[in-house]
Amino acid sequence: ARHAKRQLGHVPEYAQYAIVYDLQWYVNRMLDRQIPYSFRPDEIDTFFDLLRLIFTHIDAGCILLSRLPMLTLRARITMLHALKGLTPQGLPFLVHRTAKDGRQLILHRYSGRAEECVRNTRRGSVKPLWEKRINLEFGGELLCVLHYMRFLLPPDGPMSFSGDGVDAPLLCGGKAFASTTAQDILDACGLAADAR
Repeated sequence: ARHAKRQLGHVPEYAQYAIVYDLQWYVNRMLDRQIPYSFRPDEIDTFFDLLRLIFTHIDAGCILLSRLPMLTLRARITMLHALKGLTPQGLPFLVHRTAKDGRQLILHRYSGRAEECVRNTRRGSVKPLWEKRINLEFGGELLCVLHYMRFLLPPDGPMSFSGDGVDAPLLCGGKAFASTTAQDILDACGLAADAR
């Protein structure tokens, strides 16, 4: 990357995508704590310094817009937050599952840091009934945060979700909803029959 920048004045997109492809394997292993090497404290600092140096040559768009099917959302967030020093906002909520009665929705969301997540309706904002945060770390470095949360589904009317005051889409059944209803969610996820 540095050689290309010296020669061309920039790092071509194809080179950035190749670097993201190669490094996503390391990132996923760090997230899963499966790197088969025991770092000494001075080595872990050098390791992260080198990764951050590499990511100074990678545009955020190459991470966010990459079409690599193996580049997971949590890996993208880790690259942006832990390795580029950016705090992405408006990250999607993903439907994890619904309760058997169809009245409660369990979501999960990856973000760069702990956030306050709420469900918004015409009547106002509602905090989750229950939530859990899991810090995904490697070598003492916070890579990203996995949030789990349970919300009551309102019986009628539209709803949306936000994290730290920023609206975010809800992903379910291959669809993205900026605003939706309980029935839309149950239908999109193929859960309508279980809920009634």
